[in-house]
Amino acid sequence: MLPGRALRCSRGTHQPRIQVEMCRDAGLGVEFVLRVATALKAKPNGPPQPAQDKAAAAPSAPAPAPWRNPFSPPEPELTVGPLGPTGTHTAVLNKFNVVAHHVLVITNQFRSQAEPLHGADLAAALEVLQAMPEGGVAFYNCGPESGRSQPHKHLQLGAAFDKLLQLAFPGYSYSPPPAMAALPPGASPTDAATAAAVAAGSVSYNVLMTRQWLLLAPRRTERCGPLALNSLAFAGTILVRSEEELGFVREKGPGSILAEIGVPCRQHASIRYNFDTKQFELVVLGKNGVSVDHGDGNFHLYTPESPPTALKSRDLLMLGEKKFYFLLPRTLGPPLPPPLWCSPAQPTPDM
Repeated sequence: MLPGRALRCSRGTHQPRIQVEMCRDAGLGVEFVLRVATALKAKPNGPPQPAQDKAAAAPSAPAPAPWRNPFSPPEPELTVGPLGPTGTHTAVLNKFNVVAHHVLVITNQFRSQAEPLHGADLAAALEVLQAMPEGGVAFYNCGPESGRSQPHKHLQLGAAFDKLLQLAFPGYSYSPPPAMAALPPGASPTDAATAAAVAAGSVSYNVLMTRQWLLLAPRRTERCGPLALNSLAFAGTILVRSEEELGFVREKGPGSILAEIGVPCRQHASIRYNFDTKQFELVVLGKNGVSVDHGDGNFHLYTPESPPTALKSRDLLMLGEKKFYFLLPRTLGPPLPPPLWCSPAQPTPDM
């Protein structure tokens, strides 16, 4: 029933005119979906910030319209119904929908969009995902640099509109336990530093979730050039509001845009399981390479040009000056090796 109502809304007066085109990123080897919705220029973006308040106070500036929380209460014609065993959340159709079946899951009581997701939030989102026969994706923009548009806590959901969701992140698998919905608000985070940062509203990240997996992408900035990007950018969809923004994406490239708005993490190598050969393999990504001692007492240097290299338990890997063992559970491999500090010195390969 929920997707049907969303579909009827998407065919009504709330559907902006959207131009869609594909943009292939050669570096990532994937195609991104660019959605041009010029009507979204009129979409409200939450209450004005202090800097905006000062600008509005200037004699030459027109007085801004007073801000109203669109979720307290939501518009009756867009309200679908309560969610969760105790009705702590409500499903609402997105007035500015840009994808099929664009639904919002909002908290009935005001909660900050700077808060982490709690068990009840995930349970409510999963309830909507389960109602989508062809599957869907939920996303959450947390923090000031996440691309959020409203301060009232809400998740967004839409149809699984891009195959990239399944192709780019096949290894993320997450099955929320039933007890998650019973977690009290504020149960996480547990370390004091993170809790203080969350309380100050300075932590920003994007969350993407389907019925099979969950992905979290840390953010360091909301904008790249003229673009303000949210979680959908990490799902392979970039929303632009003008032809100028579209040209910026074409020129810079989606991969470079993601690198600027996310938190960079240099990847030296990837260890993957090959279901055909039934073994783990090392794929080197960093230009300095990775050295591996396969148990013969000699290090062998592998580079990005090397084919995937089979790994077995007790293989010793070396990245720069750091050494660590690749270990499988005891039932899958031979006995554990001695600690590194008890091992004889290993020869250092020529880098």
